[in-house]
Amino acid sequence: MTRNLDEGTDFGPIFQATTPQDFAIQVAAAYLEVQASNIPERAAAIADEIAAQQPYLVGLQEVSVWSTGPLFMHADTETFNALRSLLTRAVSNTP
Repeated sequence: MTRNLDEGTDFGPIFQATTPQDFAIQVAAAYLEVQASNIPERAAAIADEIAAQQPYLVGLQEVSVWSTGPLFMHADTETFNALRSLLTRAVSNTP
């Protein structure tokens, strides 16, 4: 079984930004889009599907970790972790 956990956003507008201000605006918009995509809920639904199908092997795509932090510093505050969300639900599905 293969499943795409999806990043939750399209990065295109970020890479098309032409000014620092536009870059910051596009990053903020992408982050809000990710937040609205509800990674934990989507990952839980995929975990439920995996549990129902009981495949021998699962391949995952776009398994992302989103972190925030000060500008130009290490982003060390994890806000979304698709794999952790998936595994948390998988453990709760285990009899």
